[in-house]
Amino acid sequence: MHAFVSVYLTYSSNLSLYQKRVYSIGIKVFNSLPQGIKNLSDNSETFKSALKNDLNAHSFYFTDEYFNVNKE
Repeated sequence: MHAFVSVYLTYSSNLSLYQKRVYSIGIKVFNSLPQGIKNLSDNSETFKSALKNDLNAHSFYFTDEYFNVNKE
């Protein structure tokens, strides 16, 4: 069994250019995923399928909308 990281660390920065980079947003999205989807991250096919299903369940135009839905 492979160990996986369930939460990735983000670096704080005041530069909006850094905060909007794909890498930074990717970490923020992964950290906000439901735990059930994070647990599937060791199997890429099931992880992708579960992630697609979760993202297709809602229509997001902005990343802020995604983060607000997952807080509820």
